[in-house]
Amino acid sequence: MRNDEYEGTASGFNSSFSIHHFFSILSITVNYFLAETTSKVEETMREVERIADQLKRAHEGGAWHGPSIGELLADVSAEQAASRPVEGAHSIWELVEHIEAWERAILRRLGGDPAQIYNTEEDWPPTRDASEDAWQQTRKKLADTDAALREASLRLDDAQLDEPIIAEMSSRYVSLHGAVQHTLYHAGQIALVKKALGLKLPTIIPQNQPA
Repeated sequence: MRNDEYEGTASGFNSSFSIHHFFSILSITVNYFLAETTSKVEETMREVERIADQLKRAHEGGAWHGPSIGELLADVSAEQAASRPVEGAHSIWELVEHIEAWERAILRRLGGDPAQIYNTEEDWPPTRDASEDAWQQTRKKLADTDAALREASLRLDDAQLDEPIIAEMSSRYVSLHGAVQHTLYHAGQIALVKKALGLKLPTIIPQNQPA
């Protein structure tokens, strides 16, 4: 019997099936398994990608909770955005400015600026120009800031998320998720102001809602 052959039939191999053939097939099988495993790993989203996706959904649509900021604002005019139908409540315009201010604050903190805007004029900027052009610029500024924040988050490694965004502040993870939560909290307020104005809310897409 040659050393490179199996001769016994009990093993399921005959003398024509060499060890070389066996290991060739084994190598092909292992390589296939490794390729499939690598492919599945590559298909898995990084955590920063998941966060960026949640930010995008909060602004552009497909959010699990209901209408996004963009969907809520689509039919709102400058006059409606600046009005105050609910006594003691902020206008839609003020809410939009406030959302943008805090997303920009998180963006600045990712860049190393502490951005201490709480209880400053930057926190709740006043509406000085209530024209339609100014309203469209306000909406664009919010969209641009959100896009920049998503881009900045995607430049992070997942390992950086648990580090403080700024010394003695919350982590990058908490800050970025906080931006999503803050935006959607005020999206609910915008929806309530719209109802008070007699405006219809966007149609809820069933597949985005809880079963």
